[in-house]
Amino acid sequence: MTDAAFPVPGILSMTTAAQWEDVFTGLGSGVIPGNGSGLAGSLDTSGRNAVIGTGAAIIQAYCKPVSAPTSTPIAAPSAQNRIDRLVLRLDRSQTLPANWIVPAVITGAPGSAPSEPPLTQTTAGKWELPVCSWVSASSGALTGLKDERYFSAMVLAGVSTARPSMPGPGLFYESDTGRWVTWTGTAWQYVSYMPDSWHEMTLRNGFTNNIGGEQGPAYQAVTLNGAVQGVAFTGVIQAPSNPYGVPVCNALPGVYQPPRGNGRWTCIDIDGIGSAVIGELDTGGNVGLHGNFAPGDQIDITGTCWFGN
Repeated sequence: MTDAAFPVPGILSMTTAAQWEDVFTGLGSGVIPGNGSGLAGSLDTSGRNAVIGTGAAIIQAYCKPVSAPTSTPIAAPSAQNRIDRLVLRLDRSQTLPANWIVPAVITGAPGSAPSEPPLTQTTAGKWELPVCSWVSASSGALTGLKDERYFSAMVLAGVSTARPSMPGPGLFYESDTGRWVTWTGTAWQYVSYMPDSWHEMTLRNGFTNNIGGEQGPAYQAVTLNGAVQGVAFTGVIQAPSNPYGVPVCNALPGVYQPPRGNGRWTCIDIDGIGSAVIGELDTGGNVGLHGNFAPGDQIDITGTCWFGN
């Protein structure tokens, strides 16, 4: 094998920019979260400039800080509308550090239905990180500003009780629950769950499930788009002599508790067909039954308690 490893401080030196990129580009390019305005783009319509805000980005292993809002001229209007784009451009042909990465405007092609100009992202020459785009109208107007930044995101792992606050976008794997959460900027939000299974309910206050031929009561989380949206119930239970206003079972765990108020669903009184029975799941995880049913009646609790918005 003739390929030498690099960098090896004190033994070998890293001699090319390409080698530096080889070390770090696997970490990806993007705006650094929590730094200044995050390189937010805006339009100076009167001066006809695209403005990049303060912040910093990593582009192909190189860090580009922007310490003050910086304006870049937008080309004069064309005969037809076009879409222009503001980028941070790495130009490997430059030799001065100040020119290595600079804001640049890519002028789109005019047309009756203009499309956004493509980015150049090559391993040699230029590499462009998008900031924003807009419509440069033939009238001279600049409209439709669209944010196109993407951020370098951190991926962390640890127990669910020790999730940190993040300076920007990030993912966290809960090693104790097997779930992924994402940082919204102010709080953690679940993005996926391990597939849930049916959990047997532990009945109390005289409710029983020893009903011949009937399925015992159980519950399961219902997830949509990676978040718990409700709890599904199944099975048949028998009401005790005093069935009103008492919990049916032990309180359900936190993930099965409605976050914004009590939830309800319709149940069936097998012994009194037509009787209205409503199941209720409160914010403490307590399950109760309400309605026109009698002690000893068999209640089919199958249904879904949705949490709502």
